[in-house]
Amino acid sequence: MGHEIAAQLAQPYLTEDCQQQLTALLDDESLASASTWADRMRSDPSNFWQ
Repeated sequence: MGHEIAAQLAQPYLTEDCQQQLTALLDDESLASASTWADRMRSDPSNFWQ
């Protein structure tokens, strides 16, 4: 939850160029949602992530 909150707080401070690049990289995913990717992967039970 901490990464998600930090991303939500940071979002308004990103430059317009940065916002555009994030939109291109993340498609429809929000920065807050993307910020928890590593946490989700750490919880993934497959051998690759353990």
